Amino acid sequence: MTTAPTLTAAAPAVADALAALLPARRNRPWTTAPAEHAMRRGAPCVRLTDGVRALTVVQADAARLEVYVERPDDYRHQADIVADSTDPAGAAAHITGRLLRWALPELDRDTSTASARADGGFHQVHQHRAQDMTELGYALIDGGAHPEVVDGYGGPGLVWAAEHGGTWGVRVVHDTVVANYEGPLGGLHSVLPLVLPPAAEHVPADTGSAFTRYLTDRYPQLSPITAHEVSLNGYQEPGGYVALPNHDVSPSHADDQTHVVAEFGPVGVDLLLTAVHHLI
Repeated sequence: MTTAPTLTAAAPAVADALAALLPARRNRPWTTAPAEHAMRRGAPCVRLTDGVRALTVVQADAARLEVYVERPDDYRHQADIVADSTDPAGAAAHITGRLLRWALPELDRDTSTASARADGGFHQVHQHRAQDMTELGYALIDGGAHPEVVDGYGGPGLVWAAEHGGTWGVRVVHDTVVANYEGPLGGLHSVLPLVLPPAAEHVPADTGSAFTRYLTDRYPQLSPITAHEVSLNGYQEPGGYVALPNHDVSPSHADDQTHVVAEFGPVGVDLLLTAVHHLI
């Protein structure tokens, strides 16, 4: 006999898992508290906040969790993220991935835009991004990297060498953050799963070059653009590409030592902080 899922169990457990998985920006840990959402009155609900940003996890029914992200001047009538509550661990992983790849970066951009409007200019946005780079820089140093500060169009950026021989960089472009990589393809294997959506029902179907097949067989979410390049197909979540350095490099062979260039963006600082040990 199958036991029905407990309606009140999943939302608090998933919220606690999210609070533990999300990074503590500016040393502000995420905390949880019982709450109520106007769209689901009476449903089990937990609010998470790091003191600046907030979201609610609501048990819509016995099998459905809904996540609502609180945005400046925008009350959400539809859930931002939906997950299966019958698998709390899987739900927490799914929600965390969506928050890091999409919702939190978007929330940061919305907050920056609201601050710029209120301030009458964008120097507060630049200051906020500079603080982001400082926070990321200290996390990289704590992990053993030696980042260097570089000037960028939208504010300061960082460049550092990874242990495997590749070089990473992050820079501010307008109100978003873009990450760049140059080095052996193997240096991307621990990062790509963090920036790509789950493979889900994607099936490898690339009949292109040995280079593109080497990537798409492992990451079917990627799409070949040319024999020398694959795309991340980002819309709300990070886009970008992984490519051979130039067209003079033959795409007829590829392995983890193949030299590549890559770009991912926009990426949130929360995602970068979560990925620090993969970036060094």
